[in-house]
Amino acid sequence: MFVAACRNNDQTDAWFNNFSANQTTAINLSPLSPPQVKAYLTQWIGSPAPNQAINSTTFTIQVSGLTTTTLNLQARLYPEYGTVSITTTLSYLSAQEIYSGTITLSETALNGHIQVWVAETANETDPRREAMVAYSIGGNPGDSRGTGASRGTGASRGTGASRGTGASRGTAPIISPDGQMIFFNTEELIFDEGEFYTVQDTSGLPSLPTGKTAIGSAYNLFATPGAPVLTGSITFQYSGNDVLTEGANENELTIHFWDSQAWQTLATTRDSEFNLVSTPSVGAGIYALLAGTTTPKINSVTPSAGTNNITNTLVISGGYFLEPVSVILVGPTATYTLPALSVSPYSLTTVVTKGLQAREYQVYVSNGNQPSGSATSPTPGTYEK
Repeated sequence: MFVAACRNNDQTDAWFNNFSANQTTAINLSPLSPPQVKAYLTQWIGSPAPNQAINSTTFTIQVSGLTTTTLNLQARLYPEYGTVSITTTLSYLSAQEIYSGTITLSETALNGHIQVWVAETANETDPRREAMVAYSIGGNPGDSRGTGASRGTGASRGTGASRGTGASRGTAPIISPDGQMIFFNTEELIFDEGEFYTVQDTSGLPSLPTGKTAIGSAYNLFATPGAPVLTGSITFQYSGNDVLTEGANENELTIHFWDSQAWQTLATTRDSEFNLVSTPSVGAGIYALLAGTTTPKINSVTPSAGTNNITNTLVISGGYFLEPVSVILVGPTATYTLPALSVSPYSLTTVVTKGLQAREYQVYVSNGNQPSGSATSPTPGTYEK
């Protein structure tokens, strides 16, 4: 498992990713004001020769999205145990439009910090642009943690003790860098060499749904290709002060999921006495604890009429659609609930099957898993069958 946390100043836009072989996953951690620094932290695994153990001695740092190609970017790695690396200068690669550099250590470093910064004149009121990343790798990256003490066999930042080369088993929960999010796996996970999970603490989020406020940090959960399927539950332990600061209500705290395309609201169990919320996991992606309610709005329903002896597809335009979403047709004598398809925040489609009673229907959209249950559009559209 690889764990990364970013802390940056208001001049920094940091991105981090890890890859196994040719697989790459990236997350926007901090969408802030320019100049923007987008940093990619990469655990280099590559394609090992037969019987060669995959290890974590080489890291590639990539920075992209900059408005200039002449920055003097530097990087340094601080292993948990051992000697700090030499400072590495990141060179600009025009073909890829990135800065890139490699740090190689004399021994495995599965825990530590990586620092990326712009070598520039700075003072207290105008600090330099930089990002510091904490990381921890477990699962079965293929080598031991090197020097230093073992983390034991209880709840840990990894997925259990590594067996070195070959398969590795683990059932310990995966914990975020700050300890506020835990992924509990429901089955014993078996990792082949080079497979591991990643929990990454994010300092920024994609645009939130209307009406939602972030409480505390969000976290990205993903795994290398071929790793066991992520099944289990996600639990957040939140700070009461974070709730008070945002003016939120503990009873409105709900876990949301970003799949790299859109947000969805997850069915959430709340325990305000112990400041805990939990939900079944839905796989790899960003999990965030949000407060508030998103209420959908309908602007139009197309077509506005159809015939009841054929199947009709409706396109509903409006705003604030947040999955899981359903469409409700309310007639004089009957009500029908239809699944929403192709949902975006501004439009969705649904299918009206043939045989529906020939009536005029009011059309509502309902966002599910909201704090009070469902949030339904206050003003309906109309559809005549």
